[in-house]
Amino acid sequence: MLKLKNYTTIKDTVQETVIKRSRFIAYAYNLKDEEDAEEKIVFLRKKHYDATHVCYAYISDEEGRRGRYSDDGEPSGTAGQPMFDALKKSAELHSPVRVLDERSSRVTRLSEKLDALARSRVEGADGSFRMLCARLEGVNPLAVLSHGYAMVQGSDGRVLSTAADATVGEIVDISLSDGKLRAQITEITEM
Repeated sequence: MLKLKNYTTIKDTVQETVIKRSRFIAYAYNLKDEEDAEEKIVFLRKKHYDATHVCYAYISDEEGRRGRYSDDGEPSGTAGQPMFDALKKSAELHSPVRVLDERSSRVTRLSEKLDALARSRVEGADGSFRMLCARLEGVNPLAVLSHGYAMVQGSDGRVLSTAADATVGEIVDISLSDGKLRAQITEITEM
């Protein structure tokens, strides 16, 4: 598993709120390790020596799986546990490993979509290409010749399409589906 050390995290901050004449002070710290967390807790207990409760929660790994919390005399599960759960959820959402996994999954999904789109476009183009080839084959002079027709060209290369285009004694080339013939016109009969 890839371990990342540099990523965006919280900055040290303090927030104070009074509810029904009770004072609540929340501290958020960017901690290095569990020892750093324990030192902060000792510091805060000394700083707020007159506080009835010093509840805390911290995450001690980058993936948000390990940590500690304390209700410090509050009813069980009413202070430290909810803070820990909120931190854990936040750590899971912002874990660099999770972000990389999500982005990797997104790249994979986009790659699969792009592959399917490209395949679809190629198949569509192949169908269009085949249709155009069939149409082209239908007007191909060689295809017409294969049905028993012939193309006659005068000695100057012009195509003779009527009997009036030819002259007696002219040498002509006759193209058939499988080759050419050379002939001399000896007689012209019009229909």
